[in-house]
Amino acid sequence: QLRVAEAIKKTISEAFAKGEVYLKDIKSMVMVSEVTISADLKNAIIYVYPIRGVENKELFLKAVKLLVPALKKIIAVKVNLKYCPELHFRYDNTFEQVGKIEDILKKIKDENIS
Repeated sequence: QLRVAEAIKKTISEAFAKGEVYLKDIKSMVMVSEVTISADLKNAIIYVYPIRGVENKELFLKAVKLLVPALKKIIAVKVNLKYCPELHFRYDNTFEQVGKIEDILKKIKDENIS
């Protein structure tokens, strides 16, 4: 499972980086932060994040989901699997959470200094 997830992550990341697929209406690069795959290898959850940030997360996710057929073709060619998994995209808000935690820690530090 882990090898398949990493292979899918690498393949999708390269597809975005090389311009094999791109977001037409959104001027942002896509970062694939994590891929998890089911035990039967038929469903993959791909966590994505816009590199330049976007105002509307739902619009970003909708644009990424439109690329599923093209990404499945690329995966089918580049990753040696019996079946190409269904791709389910999720917005990765980890970086936003890290920023919030850093802000909280900074406030605590500033209060302790005063």
